[in-house]
Amino acid sequence: MGHARHLLPHQSSGYPDAKQQLFPTLARQALVIVHRVTIEPTHRSPKRQYYKATLNGEEIVAKSSDPEFSACRAMKAMGLSGRVEFYRPGVTYPGLIIHDLIKSACLRVIESDDGPVLKGWRPFEPKDYLPGQDEGGTGSGEAVIGTEQRSSG
Repeated sequence: MGHARHLLPHQSSGYPDAKQQLFPTLARQALVIVHRVTIEPTHRSPKRQYYKATLNGEEIVAKSSDPEFSACRAMKAMGLSGRVEFYRPGVTYPGLIIHDLIKSACLRVIESDDGPVLKGWRPFEPKDYLPGQDEGGTGSGEAVIGTEQRSSG
């Protein structure tokens, strides 16, 4: 009679398992989760266009002039990770693909005189805004600092 050979979980029998035989590259690759977010324009102020972002039918960003990175921050707060594909309504291909939403949650786009610039994001501080700014401050994560109003007298 043959003897059964018992292997510990970390030992190999020398034969690839069924998953490795059928999908040889799958054994070496990690699972990547892809999220599909729809970006739609909502309204325009005198200075910028605002957008909303929707994930699985749920609005995750209601108003942002930088909706892609705002959506990444919202998804990170929801505990999600992975790749994000951003679509416009009626378009069958993504307008932007972000490979790591966790890393992208730390970014923002600033409109400069030379065009859009990628910068680091930081949370808004209510003390950083001047009275009369449109709702939501600058909308891009850029705060107005060091401009205090002084009373005369």
